[in-house]
Amino acid sequence: MQILRKTGDAEPELLAEVGKVGEYPLNFKLSPDKNFIAINLESKLQILNIRTRKLTDVFIPRLKIDNMTYSPDGTELFIWDQDNPRYGYFLHRFTISSKKDQILKQGIDENEFVGKVWREDGKVIMLKWRSEYATPYYYDFNQNEIIKTPNKNLLSFGFLSDSG
Repeated sequence: MQILRKTGDAEPELLAEVGKVGEYPLNFKLSPDKNFIAINLESKLQILNIRTRKLTDVFIPRLKIDNMTYSPDGTELFIWDQDNPRYGYFLHRFTISSKKDQILKQGIDENEFVGKVWREDGKVIMLKWRSEYATPYYYDFNQNEIIKTPNKNLLSFGFLSDSG
């Protein structure tokens, strides 16, 4: 897959080509400062420096990267690592510069969570998929817990504000 940048009326410029045999670009996340793109290849995570076009492998999951979200300052990633619910999950707090990986939680859950927004107050707004709907939850760093919110289900293709 090619990652292109288009500025104004100029022709699109190639920033990088990602994914090889056995690597499937699943999703991309732009950093809060808009200088980096996290690229989820399921079997590894890459970071593309948009200015230098340098592509770096930064993280290998225990199972499969399902989803990730940047910290508000862009220095860390919250990574949901799960291949199949019956094999369990790992929840990572990953520091990009040092490549330090901290496993926050692990366990077995029948559904997968998706981290959507990492807020300034130490909570990550998450959604738990259920068919076409998603149940809102949040992960609290202070309590090291995944907590269900009192909100009703959302359509799974709905949007959350930047603050969650």
